[in-house]
Amino acid sequence: MRNLEGVAAVVVGTVMVLVLAGCTGGGPSVGSSGPPESSGRPVVTASVAPVPSVTPTVSEEERLLAMIPEEAKGDDLLAAVAMAKFFVTLIPSIFVQDRDTAMFDYLFVDTCEFCSSVRGTSDDLVNSGGYQVGGVMTPAESTTAMVLTEDGQTAYASFLVSESPVVQYDGEGQRINETDTRGHEFYVKLVLGSGGWRVAGVDHDYR
Repeated sequence: MRNLEGVAAVVVGTVMVLVLAGCTGGGPSVGSSGPPESSGRPVVTASVAPVPSVTPTVSEEERLLAMIPEEAKGDDLLAAVAMAKFFVTLIPSIFVQDRDTAMFDYLFVDTCEFCSSVRGTSDDLVNSGGYQVGGVMTPAESTTAMVLTEDGQTAYASFLVSESPVVQYDGEGQRINETDTRGHEFYVKLVLGSGGWRVAGVDHDYR
């Protein structure tokens, strides 16, 4: 304990001498002009490196999966019916100029000829500068039929759909097609894959 006290006294005394020595000169005299002389010691400034922000990356598939209604994400028959209805509601969205067809394309498989045909028709209209107004598809809450195969891998659903009035315009802004409110009965075949239910076939009748 005494040794530590002795060392502390020496250190304090040394610091006092250094402080007094530093006060004996170096500063400009009163009335003098010009900056104070530099001590010649390097000035060290501390800098804090910026912390890079971490932005989570979301894959395209994750983005699309997040947009699918929760009731359509299961692997049972009710989820298949919900997926079929959700898919039908997407049809009008691929006929507008600022469209995003990623979800529509993601939800059907190559065997769906109706899906490919509708996709091609929308391409012809939109790529020529045309677009559609209206045509909102509203499925009925009930279904007219629904079936799940014994292996649980294929489902069939039929349901009524109300379509709002449609007006289509060409690239010059001229009306080229117009329909009033009309009803459909859709018949949808779905297959179960690793990503959930996907549309494998569609047919419909006007009602």
